Amino acid sequence: PVRGLITILRPPGGRERICDVNALPLFDDTGALAEVVVTFIDVTVRESQRRDTDHLNGQLARMAITDDLTGLANRRGIVDIAEKALAAAERHGHELSFLLLDLDRFKQVNDKRGHAAGDALLVDIARSISLALRREDSVGRFGGEEFLAVLPASDLEAAGSVAERVRLAIESGGSASDVTASIGIAVRQPGESADRMIRRADAAMYRAKEDGRNLVRI
Repeated sequence: PVRGLITILRPPGGRERICDVNALPLFDDTGALAEVVVTFIDVTVRESQRRDTDHLNGQLARMAITDDLTGLANRRGIVDIAEKALAAAERHGHELSFLLLDLDRFKQVNDKRGHAAGDALLVDIARSISLALRREDSVGRFGGEEFLAVLPASDLEAAGSVAERVRLAIESGGSASDVTASIGIAVRQPGESADRMIRRADAAMYRAKEDGRNLVRI
């Protein structure tokens, strides 16, 4: 028997229909196959509604983890990426680093040129960060003018190289607004949680600010 087989029928010159196909074999007294009863139930409306619902749910799921302004992952999205990357690194014994960066003097842009200019600058900087990262890296807007980057298979040397490339990209891209970035690095330690790594990167980032801004600290 065939039950619940969803198929698309395209009759010549007719409208495409979605059907629920069921086939039931019938046997005679000797056990031989006598006939097969096949039913076609038109479920076009039902399936279209289901697909619309699935599409909407997918959009809502993406919106829940995406920053509206920059198009990057939002805080929830990048933390989820960080946690999964950490679990994979722990499982396979790989290196992993986080970069937490905060834009220097960004408030001055909002104060002097308005929030629209600040938003436009954030979009440009988000693009600059993305281009400066490696293909396997991920970045999200952690909050306000803070960004978190997740760098799989990165030891301190590799993370430092990426961080410096990001710092220079922001320095050159934000020069018209005198905006730079202070960046903190945290390299995975065995058994450490993602939250702990982020807090260590945050502490390193604040040391970069205290040391004069536009710097990378570990």
